[in-house]
Amino acid sequence: KLLTSIGWIQNHATMTEPVAWRDDGATAAACVREIAKAREDQQRRAARAARKAEWILSQCELKPHPYLERKGFKDFPGLVWGELLVVPMRHDGKVCGVQLIAADGTKRFLSGQRCNGATYTLGSGDPVLCEGFATALSVHACLTALKARRSVVACFSAHNLGVVAATLPGAVLVADNDESGTGARAAHDTGRPWW
Repeated sequence: KLLTSIGWIQNHATMTEPVAWRDDGATAAACVREIAKAREDQQRRAARAARKAEWILSQCELKPHPYLERKGFKDFPGLVWGELLVVPMRHDGKVCGVQLIAADGTKRFLSGQRCNGATYTLGSGDPVLCEGFATALSVHACLTALKARRSVVACFSAHNLGVVAATLPGAVLVADNDESGTGARAAHDTGRPWW
């Protein structure tokens, strides 16, 4: 923990209690400057990634994609850029990046883009949160068949599922049923209803 002129240091492997550290002012001030510079750099990279995402989205064609076909959505037209399926990611209603999905399911994001709190939403109504885009399509198809009016929000990762759930108090969650149990743990840890 760092305040301007005092900090507490603890190596949990060797120390049972933290030790106070006092600075003459120069080191702490330098740390504060470095932290501010890192934040500015991160904001610049995020803004650059958002601009690139907007450009990529402007270059996309709406058409079927092999990844969607493999997931059972052969007639669902996705945003396709070259060979990649492009999923827009938004934060506070603005595009902040994209998820790029290859035909084999390999996924990646733009360098520097904001992912924390970023989502992709299908439909409208009370939110149902899930991890991935294909899961969101599946959940949306099920809810549509049941005539249940809900928005389905893809969060792109188990970690982000928890981040987004904290901002949407009435949301229910659908967790991935993966071998690692990561999705189920993330959903359980939110304290919200989940399946």
